[in-house]
Amino acid sequence: MKRISRRYLLVGSIALILLALGGYGVWQYLEQKSTPPVSVRPAFVCTDATVEKANPIIANNDLTAYAKLVDDIKAKDGYDRDVNCQYIVARYSLAISDVTQAKKSIDAIRTLQDTKGYGYNTNFEPQAMSPKELDAVLDGVKANQATMEKQNGDTTYGEK
Repeated sequence: MKRISRRYLLVGSIALILLALGGYGVWQYLEQKSTPPVSVRPAFVCTDATVEKANPIIANNDLTAYAKLVDDIKAKDGYDRDVNCQYIVARYSLAISDVTQAKKSIDAIRTLQDTKGYGYNTNFEPQAMSPKELDAVLDGVKANQATMEKQNGDTTYGEK
């Protein structure tokens, strides 16, 4: 057998490495070109007007007006990606002791704030509660429900 010189071996190895890198680069380029970039923008569903409308409803705990406002919010496309909408829904859910919806909205707020960096509208009066504060209120609602269940044997309080 013929002996292959080190020089040919080195040149061949370098050629294979360059060929592999080139192929990888072309593959990455085609992959990137075929996948359009996805832009996830915050939904601006609950605008300043919505927040200003919600302020007296939240302050007075007007459950009738609250229910109508939340129904209007939930009817809008993208409300679930709007931290302000989720806050209003969370506050309403806590007011009517709907722990399932409250937890869902609080978790959505936390996700939108932590992973997306979305903040509350500054027009909330008083200032909007943090997810941690909302969790504390939720714990109070749960404790109240547990007390009511023990006293009355009623397990449907606040559930829909």
